[in-house]
Order: sequence, then C-alpha cells, then structure tokens
Amino acid sequence: MHSILKYILCVTVAVSAGYLPGGAQQLSSETSDDDADIRINPEVDYRQASDDEGKIEIPSFIKRDADTIRMNGADWSVLRHRLAHADSSRVSIVHIGDSHLQADMATSVVRRRLQSVYGDAGRGLVTPLKMAGTNEPRDYALKGIDGVWVSSKLMKRPWATRMGFTGVSATPMSGKGVIEVSTLSRNDTPQLFDRIVLFHSAQPEIEPSVPFVADAVNGDSLMSVVTLPKPVSIIGLDIELPAEEAVYGMSLEREIPGGLLYHVIGNNGAAYTSYNGIDGFGSGVALLEPSLIVVSLGANEAFSRMTADEMYSSIGVMVRNLQMECPGAQILLTTPMECQRSTMVRRKGRRRRVRSYSVNPRVSAMREVILRYGRDHGIPTYDFYEVAGGAGASAKWISDGMMARDRIHNSAKGYSVQGELLYEALRKAFSAE
Repeated sequence: MHSILKYILCVTVAVSAGYLPGGAQQLSSETSDDDADIRINPEVDYRQASDDEGKIEIPSFIKRDADTIRMNGADWSVLRHRLAHADSSRVSIVHIGDSHLQADMATSVVRRRLQSVYGDAGRGLVTPLKMAGTNEPRDYALKGIDGVWVSSKLMKRPWATRMGFTGVSATPMSGKGVIEVSTLSRNDTPQLFDRIVLFHSAQPEIEPSVPFVADAVNGDSLMSVVTLPKPVSIIGLDIELPAEEAVYGMSLEREIPGGLLYHVIGNNGAAYTSYNGIDGFGSGVALLEPSLIVVSLGANEAFSRMTADEMYSSIGVMVRNLQMECPGAQILLTTPMECQRSTMVRRKGRRRRVRSYSVNPRVSAMREVILRYGRDHGIPTYDFYEVAGGAGASAKWISDGMMARDRIHNSAKGYSVQGELLYEALRKAFSAE
C-alpha cells in the first residue's frame, strides 16, 4: 500500500460538456496541452495516509473561523432529528464530486469521524472503478474474477455499457460472471458487512459464492439486496444479467437498525454537466436514501471556458433533479480551493521549455457562482475556498506539503486536513439549535 498511485482523469472537462443531451454547450480547455496532460495523469501519494483515529494537525494559516456551513435560510431540523436518533434509525449521506473524491482520501476521514459519532453502518457505496481501468480507493477491492467484463467510465465516450448514477458500470459479455468484493485496511481491521445492496440496470440472478449461502436475495430492476448469515470482509457474487445490462456498484452494509452510511460518488475529471448527462442520475442517487447530499464540483469547470451563466445553469440542473428525485434530502454545495495551472515557457537564452505555474483565477470565479447559487435558492454552502486560506492559499499548501506536485490535487496530508475540516463544519451544523 506504500506506493504512489497514478490515476487517470480520463478526459479533460473540455469534453464533458458534450455529454449533455442534444450536445449542448461544448467546453474547451484554456490551458496548454501540457497542462491538460498533467491533469489527466496526476500523482497521488498514499504514503502519508493513515487509517488511525488520531488527531489531525490543522496548519495555522487555515481560516478556522470560516469553517462553518452557511445555511442560506435552509432548515436542517429534520436532518438533525434523524441524526439524533441514528442509534435506532439509519442515516445516509451521499457526497458527489470529481477526482478529489474518487480516491476517497478526504471523504474517508469524514466517514470515519461521523461513524465514530453516529454509528458504523458499513463501508457504503463501492463501484467497479478498477474494472473500468481507473483508480479505486484503498479500502476496498472490486474485481471480476470469472467471465469477461466490459466496462465504462463517466468521462470516456462512447460508453461501451449502460451508464448509471455512479459514473461507472460493468457488463459480463456472456451475461454471466463473478464479481469479488472485499474491504481492506492497513491496520487489519476492515469494515465487515452482512448486507449487500447491488445497483444495476435490470434485475439479475445473484448467488453468493460458496461457502456462503445467502439468508435472502430480494430485488427489482434497479437494485437487489443480498443478506448474509454472518459478517464478512470478502465475498464473490455470481451474477447473471440480461444481455447488455450493467452493474453500477454496490453498498456494503451492516444488518443493524441504526448507524450512518457515507456514500461517495467520485469520478476523475467530472463536472456538473457530466452527471447531468447521465439518464436517471437523480433517481439513482435516490436509491441510496440520502438525508443529506453534498456536492463538491467546480474545479474542472475552472479549467474550461465555461461562462458564469453556464456554470450557474448547470448547478441548477443538478440541484433541481436531486430535489425532485430525493425530496427528503437536504443539499449542501461546497466550493473548490485555490489551485494552480501550468504552461510550458521558453526562458531567454534556453532552447528547452520549462513548466511555469500560476494561480488559476477561474477557481475564484467558479467559487463565486456556487456561493451565489446557494444564496439565490436557499441552498446551504460550505466555502472551502475561504477555509483553505482564500486567495494565495495554494502557495501555503504547497509550502506545507499539502498539495500534490501537479498543484491541482492535494497530497494525502492535505486531503486529511480537508476531510477533518469538513467533518468539523458538518458536526457544528448537525448540533446547531
């Protein structure tokens, strides 16, 4: 596990706008081809990542006073009531985002912290990311061990399989195959599960691989529930699907009455328009029964020529879809922190070009759009741009070893800090009167 994981931002967000029905608004990159290559192939160093529950040190330049959720008139009293009774009734949170979420570094901190308070109902959503040729979080493994599987990922068109709300899907070519899923841990304490909720495009035949026999298998065209006789950390599922139908992922849960699930839907290179282009996205998210939906997008839009009006509109499309399909869920919008972009320049007197970095000013512009949408529509916002240090923060994060070498993503240390800060903001909002 102590290795550098290179993961792929499958295409630049410049292509993602073409995924809107009817081919509406095409985004194009303002950055050089070299900058695009850096964004497609960032390096994430897991060596600083930790599974322990110890205290995470917050640097002094972080604006702790700003580490709050701006409610914008929204009423979270029902959500707070549900959390207050999480010991007897399960609470589900869904977090939607891009490459900052796909590796699950910041969100794993939020998950562990919240589950230590409200109860551990399981790992939650896992998706066939590695089967689709991209990186998956380090706390689970999901792979096809029998049969030939064809897969698709959100940011690579055309999709070879039906695309679902998770942004990744897999189909057994022969109609039959085995998926093995396991939870992993660096400290030998993986999260166990005895309930598997499988998400798919058509009702499959499912049988857990021997030696396990399911207590029950129930389902419909959208999801199937497999109940096991005892908690496990690894199991294979024999799956038979109708032709051309797909599996989108599964939720690994504990068969207990309460606790909290923290699901993450993260796809490298994703933007609001990317998810808006998935048929049934909102209804798919609704299968996770969220009480709160956190949306962390906008970073990839900052590397495009998308206008403020187009950004505002794309936020509205997603929010209205989620509100319609998940009427019992609150929505929280977060802003991306400052990052940098690079260009290749030729220094005077030198033949070879060198990479030069500068702050990407469009991040601030996208941040303002997100905050304005929240104010206009009564949607709570979490301004991580300001919390992280505001304008000039990227240089401080780089100096403190909290940004990756590409100066777009964070290091493991940086993501741990980001996760801790979001957890603290959520806890304050959950406990407010």
